[in-house]
Amino acid sequence: MATIITSCNNDDDDFTNPEINSISLASNDSAVVSGYKQNMYIVRGKGFSGVQNIYFNDVDTYFNPTYVTDEVIFVTIDESTPYDYSPESIRIITNGGEAEYSFDVLQPSPTITSFTPNVGSAGVEVTIFGEVFNNLESVYFGDAEATIVSFSDTEIVVNAPDIVDPVQITVTTSAGSVVSEDFFGGLSYYIYDDALNSDWWSGGWGETNDFANTEHVNGGSYALKTQINGWSAFQVGNGGASIDASDYSVLQFDVYAESDGNILVSMNYDYSTNVQVMSLTAGQWYTLTFSLADFNVSDIQAFAIQEFSGSGNTLYIDNLGFL
Repeated sequence: MATIITSCNNDDDDFTNPEINSISLASNDSAVVSGYKQNMYIVRGKGFSGVQNIYFNDVDTYFNPTYVTDEVIFVTIDESTPYDYSPESIRIITNGGEAEYSFDVLQPSPTITSFTPNVGSAGVEVTIFGEVFNNLESVYFGDAEATIVSFSDTEIVVNAPDIVDPVQITVTTSAGSVVSEDFFGGLSYYIYDDALNSDWWSGGWGETNDFANTEHVNGGSYALKTQINGWSAFQVGNGGASIDASDYSVLQFDVYAESDGNILVSMNYDYSTNVQVMSLTAGQWYTLTFSLADFNVSDIQAFAIQEFSGSGNTLYIDNLGFL
């Protein structure tokens, strides 16, 4: 590996021109020609006495003088150091001169922090949040590849592929792959997805419903809009074959409120005992997930959302069903 040496005018003959001969990863002292930010490395050579500055990709990097001898430097690559830089190198400046050595700072593997929505039909836009999405290569939902719409280093927008069962999302960049901890739904059973399930009926009180609304949609083409008076409720019921609650574990749906307020979620006409109360902030989508065990039901007969602030509200509901 070539070292570029530049002399400085200095009257002090105690300092010689620095020279870099090798770099090793400090954790196991293995020779490397590339590395990652926030890892410590051992730089070997000569003429390091009187070191003034160390640069990785032109970023002035902190070093502890205690870990510097004339032939060895221990130094950690700073978190702010760029990758995909040209030329990639480490540069050491001492009282005796300057040495530069080719060294690649590698792109870290990507990370996924969250994605939204959690469920949706084929083609729905899903936004994935995380870090280091640079040089994106692919996004998979299980074994099905998604269509990439756009991406930045912290956000990816894709069109979801057609899936049947809940799956994890895999993001692959030139630096590696990461798999999401959470699953993207294809709900196992839909009550509402662009239309009310034909086995279900609608029959709440004090509400007006639009089952093909386009004002606020969180997957597919339509959402269910329900305008609910204070303390009234939107309700749907199963008119088809009996549904065994033990076949599913979770009730899940997306909801968007036009006004701040509370809702009460209930099942099987129990409006007071085994219920869940949630607070909603206007103007944003929520994905609400409830354990079916919390509703203490053995079969699934009905589902209701009651306005629970007393002032009324307009809600948009999408991707309603069971996992």
